[in-house]
Amino acid sequence: MLRLLMSVILVFWGVGASAQSADCTGPGYRGAMQVIEAFYRTDPVALFNTQLQRNAVAGHEVLAPDGAWGPATAAEVCALLHTYGAINDFQPAAYIRSATEAEEFVRWMGSMARFNLNPNGLEAPD
Repeated sequence: MLRLLMSVILVFWGVGASAQSADCTGPGYRGAMQVIEAFYRTDPVALFNTQLQRNAVAGHEVLAPDGAWGPATAAEVCALLHTYGAINDFQPAAYIRSATEAEEFVRWMGSMARFNLNPNGLEAPD
């Protein structure tokens, strides 16, 4: 129960926080972001879906839904990567090292967007 409560707090904190405030240039985050970016370059439809999900959660367009990786998309993904690491208590570099692991993270972002849009009927993913 406590883990769920913490997850919800982190989710809403992450949604309300500015994506530009998260730093993914340091140890652990840079490597994970490179793997995630490489995954998205092989699957622009997945990136397009992530962009649409972030816009839906925000309630307005925060990312151009173009399926292209750029600074704004990187900042949004970085903010969610910090949330993902905090919920699961790990450093991203230790977990996101392959396209398969990047895809799992992308699916988690989709699950989190679904939770944010339907909080009464779903449990927050971890």
